[in-house]
Amino acid sequence: MSLFVDVERRFPGGPTIAARLDLALAGPQVVVVFGPSGAGKSTLLRCVAGLERPDRGEVRFGGETWSGDGRWVPIQARGVGLLFQDFALFPHLSVADNVGYGAPRAGRAARVDALLRRFGVEALAGRRPAALSGGEQQRVALARALAPGPRLLLLDEPLSALDLPTRARLRGELKALLAQAAVPALVVTHDLAEAQALADHVVVMIDGRVRQVGAPDDVFDRPADAAVARAVGVDNVLPASVLGVEAGRATLEVGALRLVAAGTPDVGGPAALAVRAEDVVLGPAGDGANALAGRVAGVAREGPLARVTLDCDGLALVAVVARRAAQALEPGAVVGASIDPAAARAVPMNDGGPP
Repeated sequence: MSLFVDVERRFPGGPTIAARLDLALAGPQVVVVFGPSGAGKSTLLRCVAGLERPDRGEVRFGGETWSGDGRWVPIQARGVGLLFQDFALFPHLSVADNVGYGAPRAGRAARVDALLRRFGVEALAGRRPAALSGGEQQRVALARALAPGPRLLLLDEPLSALDLPTRARLRGELKALLAQAAVPALVVTHDLAEAQALADHVVVMIDGRVRQVGAPDDVFDRPADAAVARAVGVDNVLPASVLGVEAGRATLEVGALRLVAAGTPDVGGPAALAVRAEDVVLGPAGDGANALAGRVAGVAREGPLARVTLDCDGLALVAVVARRAAQALEPGAVVGASIDPAAARAVPMNDGGPP
């Protein structure tokens, strides 16, 4: 099964979304469309669903043209199931009636019973949504989305309406539920932890464009450029000049420092050093590649961790350490820092458009 999207959606006085996506969907895979708020993620999903008409382009699924070439297939004929961020359950209907609302008349009762059992909510069949927990509402909403027998599930920020502890608890549950659903799913989110928990494939959108598509490890550990690195939560994205490239590693000039990182950007071109804070190791000053000396500029405690900002010859570098380890790191203290070249990425600067 394949999903092909090449659409442009223009908003007068606002942004233009121009997204291209070509995915092969094998079984119940979860494709997460990830990016900052305003990137165009929900617009892309609405164009796939048939909730919005693109101004240009086409949408094809499984060899069928849903929009484009003078053709428009309405949402009810596309065979998609929708799950919105507030779940949108009908408050006046019972759980069973909510699930059965979109199911075909023939065999409706049996299908509702089967879905209630599959998602473990058969004991709640007579309750109204107001009497359900957030997790129960999520299971009911997903069961309702599956009741018509869709070929593709579309989820728009499915956990964003929940409080943080509930959201954290339900990430793993949603992944298991999507596996049970046994149909491919397209999930929109701006939450990095949610994307990491759910994704079999990741699509990164920034400023209305698709900037990178790949497996989670490829996208989160090997961002295509500086903008993607920032979007996927890389703490240190530092402007650099490429001095040379050899054997898959680049020598970079970053401020007054010379550092080595994985990657093969163009020599002499604008580039960036991308390093996650957890890959900056603090300790006694050492020597060798990427061994630095810095002065503690600030310490911000975040639960069990602490975020340490260093001044390394005028270069601001962020590290994450255990809260206990940060107790000895007072502002002004001199400390060593090291970065494994394999954990650092040399990426194109390329902040203006698709790579």
